[in-house]
Amino acid sequence: MRISEILRSVLINVFQNKTRVILTTLGIIVGCATIILVIGIGNQSKQDVADRFKELNAQCVTISSSRNSTTNLTLDDVEFLKKYSEESIGITLSNSSSGTAAYKSESTTAMIRGVYEDYFSINNLTIESGRLLSSLDIKDKEKNVVIGNDVAKELFKTETALGSNILINGTKFTIVGVLERNGSDNVDLGLYIPYDVVKFYLGAQAHPTR
Repeated sequence: MRISEILRSVLINVFQNKTRVILTTLGIIVGCATIILVIGIGNQSKQDVADRFKELNAQCVTISSSRNSTTNLTLDDVEFLKKYSEESIGITLSNSSSGTAAYKSESTTAMIRGVYEDYFSINNLTIESGRLLSSLDIKDKEKNVVIGNDVAKELFKTETALGSNILINGTKFTIVGVLERNGSDNVDLGLYIPYDVVKFYLGAQAHPTR
């Protein structure tokens, strides 16, 4: 049978069974669309879960010295962990204590953290305005601070936080950055200061964070 005859036979069959052809075609289209939709939803859900875990910093492990310990963790300990933790993305040292931040007549209780510049990237913290602490801030022991979003809202209801001076446990610091809202009180009520500055002016327990 020639190709022309085959095509003619097919066309005749199609015109004679329009309803069946249409329903079959619709079934194929709906089936393909459903498979594509299910795969798309599955991939998006997987990405949403991964992003949520990233926001929660679920891969971060904090190692803390005991409150009764007479020995604090040091940069040497961090270097040791970096050397023998091949799968770690980053390891940094921080210290923390609770305290009070005040600006004019406003004040709030906050978590004071002494950090190195890599603390923010390791803990997935992003800046909303201004900048993060730099290596120069750490090296020069500058009395600069990056504040959490809720701290900014509590202290600066009508004014701009960036560039203002606040008192942290009675010591003056300059705000160089405000973090994006994170949803965690530990972050949104945080005050982030160069590591050695916190140790010198405020005193705090050291916590290396992996």
